[in-house]
Amino acid sequence: MRPCMLLFSICLCFISGDPLGGQIRTPARLIFDQGHGEQPPPRQLEPLAKNLGLEFQTAPGPITEKDLEGVRILYLRAPSQEFTLPEIESIRQFVNGGGSLLLVLDEEERQSLEKTRANDLISPFGMKLTPDTAYLPNTGAIAKAGEINKVDREVPYDGGRAVEGGTAFAFQLDKNDKPAEPYAAYKRLENGGRIVVLAEGMASLFLGDPNGVRLSGGRNVPTTYWGKDSAIFMKEVLAWLAGVSPDVATGIASAAPSPFIGEWKLDPSKSRMPDEMKVQSKGGNRYAFDFGVGAETIVVDGSDQPGYGGTMLSVKAEAPDTWVVQRKKDGRLLITGTWKLSQDGSQLTDYFREFESDGSTLSMDYVYQRTGAGSGFAADWESIKETMNSPFLIQVKQFQGDGLSFVTPSEQKTRNVKFDGKDYPNEGPNAGRGASSSIRQVDERTLVITDKHDGKVTDTEEIGISTDLKTLTITVHIAGRDKPNVLVFERK
Repeated sequence: MRPCMLLFSICLCFISGDPLGGQIRTPARLIFDQGHGEQPPPRQLEPLAKNLGLEFQTAPGPITEKDLEGVRILYLRAPSQEFTLPEIESIRQFVNGGGSLLLVLDEEERQSLEKTRANDLISPFGMKLTPDTAYLPNTGAIAKAGEINKVDREVPYDGGRAVEGGTAFAFQLDKNDKPAEPYAAYKRLENGGRIVVLAEGMASLFLGDPNGVRLSGGRNVPTTYWGKDSAIFMKEVLAWLAGVSPDVATGIASAAPSPFIGEWKLDPSKSRMPDEMKVQSKGGNRYAFDFGVGAETIVVDGSDQPGYGGTMLSVKAEAPDTWVVQRKKDGRLLITGTWKLSQDGSQLTDYFREFESDGSTLSMDYVYQRTGAGSGFAADWESIKETMNSPFLIQVKQFQGDGLSFVTPSEQKTRNVKFDGKDYPNEGPNAGRGASSSIRQVDERTLVITDKHDGKVTDTEEIGISTDLKTLTITVHIAGRDKPNVLVFERK
């Protein structure tokens, strides 16, 4: 049995961004580091970032956790000075928190692995830059079509390293024009973080020429560098790191409506909302009930007794195999659950009814399985079947031009968020004091919401939209529970 008003308030989130259109409605930031000996950004970079809907900034000072708040991509292009331990930890936390890192390091005479400690930045994620590979003049590299590059791309390479770990997607060419050591690799983390490592810097400087000839020139010998696709290669790399499509130029003024906007109806037949509860006998007629918000100890005599959140909880034994559980607040009945034990005591059926302030009733039936020791109603219970009897709708609307509102009409709750990494307070009569939400984009069709109460994470929710834009799936990981809720909605 769920505690009052938690059935969907902990399961649903507010959605922002425009993943399918390859657009982010509030500009995500790209930070170009200049605090570790890097040269100024190439002139092509800022227009490219803006074309992808990214706000471009340079950072001249040490990298701190605060500096990375609300940042989508941290770009470290050819650093030559040391990253300190606090900086390394801040960058690690940034990636583990869902941020994207682009690291470019050239050959040893230009940027020292040991001095910069560049490998300390990526080794926690199973990646490593090698010492310099055998030098071939103007050998070039090939980026293979795949998750990042739409088709094979020809990019320049003239003295550099290789990348170990991650998924290799670009390779130095050998003297026979065959792919050799990995020159670029990526890593996608389960938490949404992304990493791309380039082991040579020419493509990141947008060098290369259609008229370049492979294996020409040499060290300190002028030549025209082979590799005609640096610009589109870098666009595809940055787009992948930002979680947007490189095929659509993005601008806030021309941003198309988010595909998430609309009205969605829960499909109970495809959804799972597993529940857990604990009932512990305290002797006599006293029991402790834990519905996921902490134990509430009362006497089972049908009287109203203080419960969590300023509510009153009562439990009445109508028969040896039947209890009626009710919760009230300010004299108003919020929920009723009629519990029925099976004849052998192994299962409990909860006929759960939640009474909304607008007069509607939310009806669900749970079947629980006993999982621990105990007798009668006293046990640890886990649901094995949940049946939603009432229609349940959610609405997604545009919010202040660069965000979205997620509205639960029956529960009179609204959450407004923007795609900037900040926590926004929930609104409405039943929103709950201290409740807030934030959002980040994982990829083209996936978002992750973090819900908090008084600053403490209560759940994280992964939201995916189908390729035909007709189905919305929300997978909810509730703090302290192993089994996620999976809610499937169809567009009305």
